Amino acid sequence: MTFEKDVPFIKRFFSKTNRHDLERKNFCMFSYSLDQLNEKAYVRFVGDLDIEVAELMETEIIPALQTYTNIEFDFQEVPFVDSTGIGLLLNLIETVKKNGLDVQVKIKNVQPLVKDVFDMLQLDKILGENVFV
Repeated sequence: MTFEKDVPFIKRFFSKTNRHDLERKNFCMFSYSLDQLNEKAYVRFVGDLDIEVAELMETEIIPALQTYTNIEFDFQEVPFVDSTGIGLLLNLIETVKKNGLDVQVKIKNVQPLVKDVFDMLQLDKILGENVFV
């Protein structure tokens, strides 16, 4: 009798755990959108900026931004950035500026925890104070 009562509890526990794991996996996925108006690109990142994004950054995002002179990145839906993500961001900005064009880059809507990481690494001094809006 006790065993029968425990089984539904165990099933509920594991189903909640599995559902949470699935939600976390979906949340960790990264995507981006690119909108353009004249020579200005609006890039919206969604998800964690980490090692999982490296290939996408190199094969899609950087090539897509090569011709723009004004790029605005929206970090509204980026809850987490690790050291790899910082490196990807720095490489992205450095690469688009190497084209010889006078490229203006803005980063906006940075989440508080991500902003703390940016502040700790003094990215405003590396990228320029006017980058973060």
